[in-house]
Amino acid sequence: MSLFFLRSSKRLIKLLTSMTFSLLLCHLLSIPPLFAIVTTCFALENTSFDAVRNGAVRLGSALVGAGFALVFYFILGAHPLMYASVVIVIILIMNVFVYKRFTMIASITAFAIMPSMFDHHLEFYSERVMSSMIGIMVSTVVNMYVLPNNFMPELRNKYERLIEQAAIISPLNSSTKKMIQKRLNEFERMTAKQKKQWRLRPGNADETRQLRYLEHQKRFLAELFQQQFSFSEQASSPYIVQFIMRLPAHYRKLGRAERRKLLHWLDTIAPKIPADFKVNYEYVMQLLFVLDRPSYLHTFHHDNQQKKHVKA
Repeated sequence: MSLFFLRSSKRLIKLLTSMTFSLLLCHLLSIPPLFAIVTTCFALENTSFDAVRNGAVRLGSALVGAGFALVFYFILGAHPLMYASVVIVIILIMNVFVYKRFTMIASITAFAIMPSMFDHHLEFYSERVMSSMIGIMVSTVVNMYVLPNNFMPELRNKYERLIEQAAIISPLNSSTKKMIQKRLNEFERMTAKQKKQWRLRPGNADETRQLRYLEHQKRFLAELFQQQFSFSEQASSPYIVQFIMRLPAHYRKLGRAERRKLLHWLDTIAPKIPADFKVNYEYVMQLLFVLDRPSYLHTFHHDNQQKKHVKA
């Protein structure tokens, strides 16, 4: 929930900043600010790359909406049929050019311009188009430089939740499988957003290294989950195997010295594991290795602090 409120507050700050600068620019240029405010509300993006890429398309969408409003006004005049005709044409144009996401901006621009065009002509059209362009350009710049989104804290949180799920070795029902797959997909989407965010403004070396590590661990976890999905009830398994299968749930509670002793003991009993349960044993050993690695994330900050202290 804290991440949700943090992201919501950042989005609100971006929106208020965009509105403020749009109002100031429109006031300096003596342009009606209504269209700038409206387009600003629809122009915020999750990543800086999306803001720049979609900003140009939004400018085109605003021009399309305003242009069709002007054309249909001169063809049909102040007639109710003009409203329906403009919307139909805009939807068709946007579908043909695969810009469905920006149909709303073009439609809103057209609808907002049409009532004010009666008894007015090109000068009002130009002012309203300029107002829309100001809103889009200001929101694009704000997306890039004001509180740029960083998805790394949420990625680490999602990774920890996957680790907690991995520690529970048991036959998984269909609902649990769907939940795990959903978490894996969410992790993939969040990773893609973070990479896109860094395409224009690359992150620091530590964060990029953490992201590569998390991606590697996620792939490894996905393979382990796939192996876990294939498990079935083994009521007749030897006690030693049942004991080993319960270890991951408690592994992270142990100290470093205790973990080393446990891993050494597991190595010594490996020859005693029956051949039929060798796969299970190897799976648990891989999982214990994964459970031991989250501390690696915290070593980044600790090592960097030590390097800065040495340089100082």
